[in-house]
Amino acid sequence: MPAVPDSATEQARHVVRLVRETLGDPAVRAACPHGSAVLGGLRPTSDVDVLVVLDRPTTEAERRALTDALLAVSGARAYEGPARPVELSLVVHAEVRPWRYPPVCEYLYGEWLRDDFASGLTPAPAPCPDLAPLITMARAGDVSLLGPRPSELFDPVPEAD
Repeated sequence: MPAVPDSATEQARHVVRLVRETLGDPAVRAACPHGSAVLGGLRPTSDVDVLVVLDRPTTEAERRALTDALLAVSGARAYEGPARPVELSLVVHAEVRPWRYPPVCEYLYGEWLRDDFASGLTPAPAPCPDLAPLITMARAGDVSLLGPRPSELFDPVPEAD
């Protein structure tokens, strides 16, 4: 993995802790970075990109609690003080392995959605073609924050997807 600032790695680990606290340890199978952190292009303003693999679907109450927790720690408007923006994607393992297109994203948080989330919108599971390059990046970096490495968790994504 390219050199990643300690602050970004710690923030990614904090996000994983929030997910584990919100959903419970048995639900969380693994977590890995993706995006610029594993591709070598992390900049001072880059998102902290985290992909978490679950063993079960989430409830609306869990997704709301997780959204509230992320509003506190993500981006320039974080309630707990400015931080790197967080992009968090949750997938249920059985929804992405074996691979099928379009994959379903169980939950997605990103700063571009912050105003909607702050006004009460709760992210819901939905098909998400963007998971194809995200999983490909995670496999390429093959770094684990928790649990098995991405190459062990995910099948290769076909180029056409």
